[in-house]
Amino acid sequence: MTTASDWPARVPKLEAALQDKLPEPESATIGTILQHVRCRLTAAAVDTPDIDARVIVEFVLDLDWAGLVRDHDRPVAAHEVEQIEHLVARRLNHEPIAYLVGTREFWSLPFRVNTSTLIPRPDSETIVEAALALAREKINPSENDDLTILDLGTGSGCLILALLSELEQARGIGVDCSAGALEIARENAQRLGLINRVDFIEGDWARDIERTFDLVVANPPYIAESDLSRLAPDVFQFEPHAALCGGPDGLDVYRRLAKELPLLVKPGGYILLEIGIDQREDVEQIIFDGSHLMFLYAFPDLAGTIRCLVGQKPS
Repeated sequence: MTTASDWPARVPKLEAALQDKLPEPESATIGTILQHVRCRLTAAAVDTPDIDARVIVEFVLDLDWAGLVRDHDRPVAAHEVEQIEHLVARRLNHEPIAYLVGTREFWSLPFRVNTSTLIPRPDSETIVEAALALAREKINPSENDDLTILDLGTGSGCLILALLSELEQARGIGVDCSAGALEIARENAQRLGLINRVDFIEGDWARDIERTFDLVVANPPYIAESDLSRLAPDVFQFEPHAALCGGPDGLDVYRRLAKELPLLVKPGGYILLEIGIDQREDVEQIIFDGSHLMFLYAFPDLAGTIRCLVGQKPS
């Protein structure tokens, strides 16, 4: 992944790519356009030029990969070339591909995203996997009750909506301080057919929540202030800093949640928190030492990195 420290060495390549242009419409086919976009992104040292080129062309032409192959020699209209050119220029400026096309897949579901929301990442699927295992094996709501889920800092709604898509007898609430993010979350719930089982509330973490839940999930901001500028330009320049920065050491929100979480979980209920690399020991101490919550285990992602801490409120 490219970081901010790599940027000066890449400026000449980027300037050259920006000055290049797509083929003229009369000579443009899907195949030539795709190859040209790929070459420009490669010349500018964009991290995933093949994938990004395909996604941009597929998006503008409303085709899937099979359609690109099938219609390889199809001419591309002038207005389509113009749209592709516009998106390529934005990508060369390191705007994330998810913002260009407005969607990102998470848990095999399509989620709308924009600059009000973080882009869902595979790392966060670790929370979904762990929460589903708990919900299916250990949580038994009474016969007339639904399983209840609270998602703090919901953003695009990817965590709670992924869980609701798998748990048909569950209902939930997503909380976020960003009205723009909540608008996107509601749109995602509508598009996924889950709007009748979830409420989205604008709030300051759990300040206005006065009930308890079977599951509480959260992906707090956990990047230290001093590390923000070291993030890849795609992240640092475009994704919302309020959803990334966790204060001087990255742990501010965990300190706040340590006070709020015991009041939000039903006896016997569970909390699941995403954490950054090498934050396990600090977050475990902040959340569980001296609290009414019991630490259960740390859950790794597919690469073996600890990404999720799981705790329980004793019955």
